[in-house]
Amino acid sequence: MYQKLYKAWRDEVLERELRPLPDGFYIELSGYIKELKRRLGRLNEGTIDARLLEREMENIVKMVEDLMRIRREKIILSTFRGGQPPDKLTREESELAGDVLPILKAYGEMVKGLTGGRAEGEETREVKAKRILVRFIREIPAIVGSDLKMYGPFRQEDIASLPAENAKALIEQGVAVKIKVEDR
Repeated sequence: MYQKLYKAWRDEVLERELRPLPDGFYIELSGYIKELKRRLGRLNEGTIDARLLEREMENIVKMVEDLMRIRREKIILSTFRGGQPPDKLTREESELAGDVLPILKAYGEMVKGLTGGRAEGEETREVKAKRILVRFIREIPAIVGSDLKMYGPFRQEDIASLPAENAKALIEQGVAVKIKVEDR
């Protein structure tokens, strides 16, 4: 699995467009990490085997975080430009991209309104989108959204599209900040 992850990461770094991932990639990766953690827990701390496995885990975590950051940026840009999520998404990414699409559409409508001489207030756009894109500034455990779906847990710098009611509460608590999508 390490080689599959490395190849996916390398391809994503080198290519401008989003690269397809094999079916079940994230599930297999999750199982691989879980197995490595289990193996690491069985080893005596400080041994060569433990240090090698710790180093492998560090490399995996860095590659996964970088891979996910790059893919997230490509997905958001592609969705923003084309109005639809790219066709090379995994099942998990497709579900998340679907949450971002209403926000990007609402932004597009705002641009059309402004260029047509009509301005909408921020509250009106949020009600239309019913979701707000936020960036977390500290870790929080999973929450139940106003739509009764589970969200999270979230780590610092994670980005999520949440129901407006929940996003506003997290922003007021100083846990997250609203992301404003700008046209480039």
